[in-house]
Amino acid sequence: MNWLRCLLVLSLAIGTLFAAPNAHAITSCSAEMTALNFNSADPADGTATATITYECGSYFAPANVAVGLCFAIGHGSGNTILDRRMSHIESPGDQVSFQIYKDPARTLIWGDSASAPSHLSTTIEYATFLSFGYHRGTIQVYGKVSDLSQAAAGDYRNNFADARLTYSYRESNNPNPPGCDQGNSGTSVTMPFQALVTVPPSCSVVTASDMSFNPGGMPLSGTRTGNLASTSTIDLTCTKRTSWQVGLDDGLHAMAGGTRQMCNPDGACIAYRLNRTSGTNPWGDDIDVNTVEGTSAGTSQSLTVHGRVDDQPLLQAGRYSDTVKVVLTY
Repeated sequence: MNWLRCLLVLSLAIGTLFAAPNAHAITSCSAEMTALNFNSADPADGTATATITYECGSYFAPANVAVGLCFAIGHGSGNTILDRRMSHIESPGDQVSFQIYKDPARTLIWGDSASAPSHLSTTIEYATFLSFGYHRGTIQVYGKVSDLSQAAAGDYRNNFADARLTYSYRESNNPNPPGCDQGNSGTSVTMPFQALVTVPPSCSVVTASDMSFNPGGMPLSGTRTGNLASTSTIDLTCTKRTSWQVGLDDGLHAMAGGTRQMCNPDGACIAYRLNRTSGTNPWGDDIDVNTVEGTSAGTSQSLTVHGRVDDQPLLQAGRYSDTVKVVLTY
């Protein structure tokens, strides 16, 4: 019967191995958060979401484990929690405002303490098997960026090194569920993330006025045109820090070589020139060659087009016209 005695002793030893550590249960949690990237969402409503993924594991634990979790988000590298901002990467003085919320309606600001604006707290409970247990979950984070219409073009960022998960745990047979800083001593782990937005460059031509070479508003007459000069104005607006170039095409009646012409309905034409200055500085549409360029300060800008008709034979009296396209590149 010695083998029966050995088997009984072995069974008792195994039972002791699994039962004794219950008084020394250990639970640990970790968390990570994706970037709050406003460019991955619909730019029309300025919203974005991010995801916190957390994991908790327990060993030498009883049948069930309860864990109190608090997810805290500070102000990052911005101003304050109530005035969160992302800064232009190249020019930190340019900033855009945004906010982080705990609810889809974006009414509850997400903070980093028990008082408003408060952290997000929750309690989880999970079962164990052979004194081991594990739980994995996700939490949505909701963001909204303010109006970007006046923001400078470029990339903005806020680095959040002050986001953290604080947790504590109790055995589930304890009648009081744990808070994140109750039960076994609260422990904190960081979950750094970034808030990101890119403001694209944007420009539009507001107005482009007509250019009239008619002396006193009268149609041309006689046998020659005489030397004529006139101007028109191009008004454009661009987001701040947007580099732009404005070109003018050759019009509807250009001759070989690009000489612009105004023509009448009978096909008679008059050559003319468009310049970037009052001198001989041709204005065309070849990028980096004969366009007018600049970088926007965020305000509307006005460009003057200088036109000139050199004295030439006037074959027919009447009205002459051409249509020139303004080519805006940014």
